[in-house]
Amino acid sequence: MKRIVENALAWRAMQSRLEEQKRELELFADVLLHDLKAPVRSIQFFVGEIETEIDADVLKTVDTEMRLLRRSARQISSLLDSLGSHIRASRVQEFEKIALRGAFDEALLSLDRTIAEAHAKISLDVQDSSLFGSAPQLAQLFQNLIANAIKYSGGKTPEVRITSTLSGAGEISVTIADKGIGIAQEHLERIFEPFKRIAPQGEVAGTGLGLATCRKIVERHGGKIWCESEPAAGSRFCVTLPCHMSPEQVPSERIEAL
Repeated sequence: MKRIVENALAWRAMQSRLEEQKRELELFADVLLHDLKAPVRSIQFFVGEIETEIDADVLKTVDTEMRLLRRSARQISSLLDSLGSHIRASRVQEFEKIALRGAFDEALLSLDRTIAEAHAKISLDVQDSSLFGSAPQLAQLFQNLIANAIKYSGGKTPEVRITSTLSGAGEISVTIADKGIGIAQEHLERIFEPFKRIAPQGEVAGTGLGLATCRKIVERHGGKIWCESEPAAGSRFCVTLPCHMSPEQVPSERIEAL
C-alpha cells in the first residue's frame, strides 16, 4: 500500500511538472511567433515603400529581386500563420454541442476571398447534424481541407464537392472531394506528417502543416481522417467524427501520452 501511494504521488508530481513545462513551451511559442511576425510585416511595408519611391527605370533593373523579396516575405508570413494554427490545435478548447453546417459556414466565410479569386465551384450537401467538439478547431479543419482542394486544382477551375452522412453507429462522415491533380498511392500516408509536401518545391505554395493540423484536430475529437486518390483523378478526403464523446474522451490538460 505504501509503494502504491508513493508511486501515485510521484506520478502526480511528474504530471504537474510536465503540465508546467507544456504551458511554458506554449507561452514561448506564442511570444516567438508574435516577435517573428513584426519584422516580416516591416519587410512587406518597406518593400512597398521602396517600389513607390524608387525611379521606375531603376525599379525595372531590380524587378526580379523585388518579386523574390515579396514572395519570400509572404512565404515566411504563411509559415508563421500555419505554425500558429498547428500549435493552437494542441490546446484544450471548450467542447460543446455544435452544428456541423455552422462549422462549414464559418470555414467558407474565411475562404470567401480565396474562393472568389480562384472562381472555385463549391457544392455543399451537408446534413444539419450536431456533434460534440470545438467549433473553432472544426472550422479550421474544414477550412484547411477546402483550401487544399482549391490550391491543388492543377490550373483548372477548382470544383469541390462536400457531403456528409450520419451513420447508425453515432458517427458523422464528411467527404471533401475535388477534381485536382490527385496524389500517388505511396504518398497517401505521408501527406499527414508535419512539413511533408508532395508537390515540387515552388510549384504550389504551402508550408506542409495544413494536413498535419487536420489530423491533430480530428484525433482530438476522437475521429479518423484519410485520403483516397490517384494522380490526375482528384482526391477525396474522408473524416469520421463521433456525435457524442464521454467525459473521459474529452481532451483535458491532463497529460496521458506518458
